[in-house]
Amino acid sequence: TSLMAQTFLPYVAAELPTSRGLFIECVTGLGFEALESGHVDIAIRVGQKPSVPEYVVQSLGEIRFGLYASAAYIARYGKPNDLNDLKGHIVAGSLKDGPRVGPLAWTLDTFPEDNLRLRSDDAQVLETLVLEGHALGTLPTYLASKANMTAVLVEPGLWTAPLWVVTHRAAHRLRRIQTCLVALNYS
Repeated sequence: TSLMAQTFLPYVAAELPTSRGLFIECVTGLGFEALESGHVDIAIRVGQKPSVPEYVVQSLGEIRFGLYASAAYIARYGKPNDLNDLKGHIVAGSLKDGPRVGPLAWTLDTFPEDNLRLRSDDAQVLETLVLEGHALGTLPTYLASKANMTAVLVEPGLWTAPLWVVTHRAAHRLRRIQTCLVALNYS
């Protein structure tokens, strides 16, 4: 997703001045691009560890989400004390028939229809709505901290998932791939 791109792309892009043959194309989305196609050299996957035998899969840590509000949102609507205190609050969430992954699924399963009043199938749009104070919403904890967001609900296990960096075995040892992998491991 675009959130993953925001997180990891700067580390890889920092290698461009010293790696003349390195070209970066960042393709984001909730879809799954098979590495065998040759259109993608490196993928960052969230959740279950990929099990395709031709893939080299390395842990990249984990990502944790919580429910957050901006100062502007709190000034306008107040801060809910807990999930039972949501009357009058607006929550940004996924489309009803949209992707049911991670925090997007949690949002759909947790909040009443009356609260899910801003919806999108794009994580970047949802992030912007929350950061700009239009709604409560789920954000990665690192992003919420960076943006000085107020935690409404951040509990261990609320939504935490492993991150995996994946390459195809045939391309894994190429210098351009190794350059990117080293940069990602320092992120």
